[in-house]
Amino acid sequence: MLVAQITDLHILANRAPAYGVCDTSQALEALEDYLFKLAPPLDALVMTGDLADLGEPEAYAFIARLFARWSIPVLALPGNHDARGPFLRLLGPFCPTPRPDNLSFAFRLGPLNLIMLDDVLEGQHGGHLSPEAGDFLQNELAAEPAAQTILFTHHPPFASGLGVLDEPFGGLTTLLTLLSQYPGRLSLASGHLHRGLVAELPPSAQLPWPRPIRALVAPPVGMPIELEIGPYGGRKFFLGAPGFALHLLDGDRRVSHFGAVPGAWPFSGPHPFD
Repeated sequence: MLVAQITDLHILANRAPAYGVCDTSQALEALEDYLFKLAPPLDALVMTGDLADLGEPEAYAFIARLFARWSIPVLALPGNHDARGPFLRLLGPFCPTPRPDNLSFAFRLGPLNLIMLDDVLEGQHGGHLSPEAGDFLQNELAAEPAAQTILFTHHPPFASGLGVLDEPFGGLTTLLTLLSQYPGRLSLASGHLHRGLVAELPPSAQLPWPRPIRALVAPPVGMPIELEIGPYGGRKFFLGAPGFALHLLDGDRRVSHFGAVPGAWPFSGPHPFD
């Protein structure tokens, strides 16, 4: 199975440039076309949040039109920049959930279980496991305990070293306790950080596991963050090629690649997010 993950699209209405400098609409068009023509072809494509920069209906309509030609499953989660109402109204086919207040859902793809966990707390920048999302996750993991599973979230539930982005994750202990029951067959894939990176969960003496869970963050479609480790990291971004992650499942072999769309993409920065 081959699953592409794209994240942090930050599309604006009328093709407006994000933060005044990044043509995110062009970046997404190029990435969509590149992945559509990928060989071997994808089995599914997942979008892990911040699809629209301001939650505008026009932005979601643009994304829906762009992916209308795809015959494989296209799945989407909201991020902290998204607005659940227009997101669900215009991207409903990509988010088949019965819960308008929490857009979590699961999708079975052959031997692979894809769990899409809505960890957005309205009005907050950081992540949060609500009681509803926690119950959903517990039920899904218990229903498919032997399945190879990728859990997709927008916010990574771990500290990256990029200071201003390492906000508290509400309900973290509950989330890690649930995941600790399935360390051998579960991977975690997130967005939000605008950088490709990997981690092991949890580095904690309070939750001893037989082995760590593999966790990663996919690179963004636009605006990769400056690599500035420390308390002020995460405030600036560059312009560059649109990025993505590619998850390969072959039996018990799980491999994730970070890629970028080839081409002569403009490069500049760092630019401030604020």
